[in-house]
Amino acid sequence: MQEVAENIRNNAYLYKYKIDQIYNSQNHQERNYHRLKALKILDDTKDYVYEIIYYKNLNDSSKIDLRGCSMEFVSIYLNDIIVKKMDYNLQVFLIVDNNERCISFLKNFLSEEDIKFSNINNKFILFLFDFV
Repeated sequence: MQEVAENIRNNAYLYKYKIDQIYNSQNHQERNYHRLKALKILDDTKDYVYEIIYYKNLNDSSKIDLRGCSMEFVSIYLNDIIVKKMDYNLQVFLIVDNNERCISFLKNFLSEEDIKFSNINNKFILFLFDFV
C-alpha cells in the first residue's frame, strides 16, 4: 500500500514536470508529445488510486465504500470485491456518492451480474445468498 502511495506521489511530480514542459515547448508537435505523456501519467495515477480503494475494501466488514469511484472501477473491481465479501457476510452495504450516472451504472451492473439488491434512497444492500 505504501508503494502505491509512493507511485502516486512520483506521478504527481512527473505530471507537474510534463505540464511545465508543455508551457515551455516551442512548437505544436513538441507540446502535443508532452500533452500525451501527461495524459498517460494521469491514467496510470488513476489505476493506482483504484488499487488503494480496492485494497481498502478487502476486509471482513459488511461495507464496500465506493465514494470517489468511477464506472470504470465498478466494472473492473467490484465483482471481485463482492466475491471476497461472500466469505464473511450474508449481505453487504454499498456506500456510494449521489452521482446519478454512477448509481444508474451500478444498478445495471448488479442486474447483469444477477446479484439481488435493494436500493432505498441510493443506499444499496446486496443479498449474497438466497434463503429458500
